[in-house]
Amino acid sequence: MNPTSVEELESQAFGLMGRLHVLLRREIGRVTDIKYMSTNPEYCLHVLELANSTSNTDLHTMCHKLEDIYFAEGGLFANSPFKPRRLMVASSSRVSIPIEHAVHEAVEPEADAVVEQDQHYVGRLR
Repeated sequence: MNPTSVEELESQAFGLMGRLHVLLRREIGRVTDIKYMSTNPEYCLHVLELANSTSNTDLHTMCHKLEDIYFAEGGLFANSPFKPRRLMVASSSRVSIPIEHAVHEAVEPEADAVVEQDQHYVGRLR
């Protein structure tokens, strides 16, 4: 890639991330960091997966475009070990089987246990 194409990709990505930021804020109230997203592939992937989990089709379209800009062959994060699932499946010939995580039951505290609380600030300002 020549420097102008990298600059063009960064410019396109920045514009899409701005729109993604606004839509995520409107849809689910989530605030994202555009600058950090453009430098950290793990955070970028997390935000893209978060946006893909919504039901908004505009967000899905933007996510696919950003995945291509960042993680596709020749993309800005092409050498990153982090890859979106969509691109991992496309580049892998193996069948992926989701791993189920063990569910731990919540342990309730004993009813007889006495919890001491600091009553120093109760009823007045600090």
